[in-house]
Amino acid sequence: MDSSLNIKSLDSKVGRQSPNQQPSPNTKRTKPVLQRLDNFILKEGDRNFSIDIDNEETEGDLDSNGFSLEYKCFFDREKDLDVKHEKSCEELEGLSFDTINGIFIWKPSYLISTSSSDNQIFEFLIIASSGEFSDEIVFSINIENVYTPNDSKLGEWIEVPSRSEENEFRTFWVMKYEAKALLDNNKNDEFDSNEAVDNDGCGDDECKEDNWGLEDHFPISIDDGSPWRKISPENAQKECESLGSGFNLITNLEWMAIARSIETNEENWTGGDIGMGCLARGNSGEVTSGENHSLGNSCGFDGDNPHTNFSDNRASHKLSSGDEIFNFSGNVWEWIDWDDPRSLNPGIQQMPNDCKTSKGFIEFNEIECGNQIAENEYLPQTSSLDSDHGIGRMYFDSEAQGTMASRGGGWTTQESVGIYALIAYGQGGAFPQTGFRCVYRPK
Repeated sequence: MDSSLNIKSLDSKVGRQSPNQQPSPNTKRTKPVLQRLDNFILKEGDRNFSIDIDNEETEGDLDSNGFSLEYKCFFDREKDLDVKHEKSCEELEGLSFDTINGIFIWKPSYLISTSSSDNQIFEFLIIASSGEFSDEIVFSINIENVYTPNDSKLGEWIEVPSRSEENEFRTFWVMKYEAKALLDNNKNDEFDSNEAVDNDGCGDDECKEDNWGLEDHFPISIDDGSPWRKISPENAQKECESLGSGFNLITNLEWMAIARSIETNEENWTGGDIGMGCLARGNSGEVTSGENHSLGNSCGFDGDNPHTNFSDNRASHKLSSGDEIFNFSGNVWEWIDWDDPRSLNPGIQQMPNDCKTSKGFIEFNEIECGNQIAENEYLPQTSSLDSDHGIGRMYFDSEAQGTMASRGGGWTTQESVGIYALIAYGQGGAFPQTGFRCVYRPK
């Protein structure tokens, strides 16, 4: 959820001169006068909350005679209008305070509160000084708890911020790792110390049983063990929903939001800039060596089938937020729901049968789809990218009766693996190279 508050609180009598206009030698400093602020209510994870102590868009705040101001900011946890000069505001996670320009910016951490009733009070003291003269204001911020999957024993999840462009939807959370199957001994849907994930992800060494573990396992996002495989898309969706209200199988639009975030982050490109070199394919079955990979097969590596070792940096990508996601490309294909995440349609939705391709994996820029599928539902943001850049390829069977879709690629798909890789044919099923990933959508 985004808040875009920008409060200006310096009295209009102060800060009128340009910082380049020096006071005359006989001019004396004057007392700054700060306007009083209301108290505020924020939610954990709110973005872009800011207070601008100055009401002028200049660099460096001034008193009424042109002398520079200096700011200090302190906080405590008692709402008593008596903030001691002990704890600097910069000690709070996600808070920055500019002592020259008086800019207070805070994104409250999700770790501040620990339960739905555990709201937190923070009281702040801001002091503006001009030599021996000063003024101060005290205000409070009440942080309301927001549940996230990381509050419970469901492993590690990362936040994907809302998009204001195409495919707009609210912030959601996604598993940092592919879903693993955790044996729930006491049926409490929590990761207990005496429980462990299934090592091979199939319930048996030979990976023969379809839709195994549905009664006594639940999905968890941890780096231990192999991905939960041999599960149909319908059952993958049910397993995600079993985690509670707001949990579901990842949709195609949510997948695309993550893929776009990866594509447009230059840190993920081996050439150091967007479109230069390649995006890591991960465990794709490519026989390569060394870390200085650029184009071609060296974008991926040949790991176990599937691998559980995350030491190779080609198994991870960074979102624009800086959060890291693992095996979003390669290792196993992942089932997706083609439904809109805001829809109330029951069940899992198939990809529209509306693309014309020859059978086999095809470059994305060679595919022609009809008006039932928008370009931003399957194509990379940069149209010139192809599989050499590590984005993957698409396989679409236009003659199939159903088109259940999965994305990302598996450990044998080689150059067709990538963050946009898409395969759609048939009615689904349960396969050794196909797993899933859950999301959580806050209410």
